[in-house]
Amino acid sequence: MSRLIVKGLPPYVSDARLREHFSQKGAVTDVKLMRRPDGTSRRFGFVGFRTEDEARSALEYFDRTYLDTARLSVSFAKKIGDDTLYKNRQSAEQAEKPKEKSKDKPKSKGASFDEFLAVMAPKLKRKKPEPVPVAPPQDTPPKKKARKPESEPEPEPEAEPAPSDGVAHNEELSDLEYMRQRMRHKVAGEAPPVFTQSDDEASENESESEEEDPAAEAHRAKLAEEQRKDEENVDTLMQSGRLFVRNLPYSATEDELEAFFSTYGPVTQVHIPLDPTTKASKGLAFVRFDDPNHALVAYRARDGAIFQGRLLHVIPAVELRPKPDTPATLKQQRAEARRATAGKDFNWNMLYMNSDAVASSVSDRLGISKSDILNPDEGNAAVRLALAETRVIAETKQFFEQHGVDLERVGKSRQRSDDTILVKNIPYGTTGDEVRSLFSAHGDVGRVLIPPSGTIAVVEMPVVGEARTAFRALAYKRFKDSVLYLEKAPASFLPAASGTEAQATISAQGAVAAPESSRTLLDTTGAAAAGATLFVKNLSFATTNEGLAAAFRALDGFAFARVQTKADPRNPGGRLSMGYGFVGFATEDDASAAQRAMDGHVLDGHTLAVAFSRRGHDADDSKPVKAPSTKMLVKNVPFEATKKDLRALFSAHGQLKSVRLPKQVHGRTRGFGFVEFVSRREAENAMAALKHTHLLGRHLVLEWSGDEGAAVDELRDKTRKSYVTASEREAATGKRSRIRLGAEDMAAAQEAARADKDDD
Repeated sequence: MSRLIVKGLPPYVSDARLREHFSQKGAVTDVKLMRRPDGTSRRFGFVGFRTEDEARSALEYFDRTYLDTARLSVSFAKKIGDDTLYKNRQSAEQAEKPKEKSKDKPKSKGASFDEFLAVMAPKLKRKKPEPVPVAPPQDTPPKKKARKPESEPEPEPEAEPAPSDGVAHNEELSDLEYMRQRMRHKVAGEAPPVFTQSDDEASENESESEEEDPAAEAHRAKLAEEQRKDEENVDTLMQSGRLFVRNLPYSATEDELEAFFSTYGPVTQVHIPLDPTTKASKGLAFVRFDDPNHALVAYRARDGAIFQGRLLHVIPAVELRPKPDTPATLKQQRAEARRATAGKDFNWNMLYMNSDAVASSVSDRLGISKSDILNPDEGNAAVRLALAETRVIAETKQFFEQHGVDLERVGKSRQRSDDTILVKNIPYGTTGDEVRSLFSAHGDVGRVLIPPSGTIAVVEMPVVGEARTAFRALAYKRFKDSVLYLEKAPASFLPAASGTEAQATISAQGAVAAPESSRTLLDTTGAAAAGATLFVKNLSFATTNEGLAAAFRALDGFAFARVQTKADPRNPGGRLSMGYGFVGFATEDDASAAQRAMDGHVLDGHTLAVAFSRRGHDADDSKPVKAPSTKMLVKNVPFEATKKDLRALFSAHGQLKSVRLPKQVHGRTRGFGFVEFVSRREAENAMAALKHTHLLGRHLVLEWSGDEGAAVDELRDKTRKSYVTASEREAATGKRSRIRLGAEDMAAAQEAARADKDDD
């Protein structure tokens, strides 16, 4: 429960004052001060918090404290429809009913006070009245009174006078006779008079009663209208399966709302509309369920529920696009299911690229025909395509490193960014303007990065809600002659952008497609060459990108300078320096000269340590990471690949010592192999270059292997455990298992039996 009720408030307190007072213990999402019709305060109100922990902390802190001179009473608010509220209201009404009846109840008619005193007086002072004869009981029933016309009012009965017959003073009467004298005379067993009326009179009386009770008629009409509306809501939900949720906190996210409603069934979509000018939430959302029955249950359960301190108002939402009359085909159903699960699970690596785009990119830059790369007569085309992809991936890594993206570091992050999207499987030749126009239809687009190969793109959208909308709309959408594969980038994939480069489009040549006034350090001189990036350590935390660039700009071939930053946990939206950075140059010679000149240079009171940047290793590690051995295990090898293919692929990165591809009994490969290099340096280079490469459409998984025999024995044990042997089956059942022979084995067995018969 994240909503509190506060009692005992001062009569002059306002909503703003109440919000300010309770915001000391958490984020207040709603404040409701209850007032009378004339506007005066009822001295109690409701305060909603974002989380239940914050509400509990506020309850413990503010309960029985003072606001000015008023003592507050704080407790958790009851839910709408709580049974305790109904019971308290019912008990209060029952407590008021006897008081109302006591006012209207007529006084009981009986003996007077004087008669009571006469009875209670001593015997000597009592008067002896004359006996009064007792009237015999009436045997005839009373006559039916004639009905008077409506115009003549019926006279009110006169009050009966107090009895003065002196029976109370008669000492000769017993108590039983005295009680009989005081009772109304009625013969025992006599039925009360029954008054009958005709049908016309009954209908007349019924019509009069209906005319005299308009409240009952209005109540019945209200119930009928509510039932009609409920039936309409049920019909709407059965058709659309969507809910319209109002009174949401402006800070609520789609993931939180999905978790709130997913307890009643699978939620396929949650959409929070944003204001087009401020890009803030409008306080409402649409929730779509996979099954309309689940939507109906959620509608009845969540209407009036408390979410982050606010009372939700849930109503059915209509279907904007009506479902077609013809049912969807199996292909369409699978496509919709794949689009619905986009962003949650992927079967490709982070640098997946279209093989056709890779071939087109390499052939275009090398000036050769694509048919020469894919010609099977000139060698293994699959290996040549894998080598081409390896080169393209290396260029893409270098491009991302120049723009502050360390793929080795962010690839280990399991958290995903909500505003940065990786666009993969794009055709070769796609420009940044085309990618920007594709995403700008769903919201504002920040930076767009496209490597030199043009086979992958990175799109940053500053508004999280618009980024999610674009992701759902463009996932698996056909673009030109291919299908777009979208993936949420790892958290902190792109470094924080300055105000001038927030809307930049960085193309293949490294130039920023932006106005002249918004040029940044990335395009002052040009892009850095491969292997011409310096790693600068021991930077002062006060050193900025401009300060680092000013220190290196005078050197020949300067391309860019960047200080690595991270998010500031104490200042949302702020960045903190990590104490190191990168400086790029046009050539390796310029980088070497800059390294010799700037190593030991003092900048902002800190002595710089300058070295060449190494891909695939941590930037702050001064010692290279050594491989445990020169042998690596290659998994996920295609069954069509041969030992010759593996040798041709890995020999391009070093001299091989041995290549082994284990096979099964029938000659088919097992899907893994072992490759051993002559030196560890060559093995490390091959590992860094081929860890993202595909061979015949399969992503090669590389691991270091210390002992080939141990690895094979481990795989054999794993396979042996997944099957039950014949001896184990015989030991468990006590029966011998059947021996299933193939055609060749059966023929050999028959021939052996025939030979034994001839010998006999």
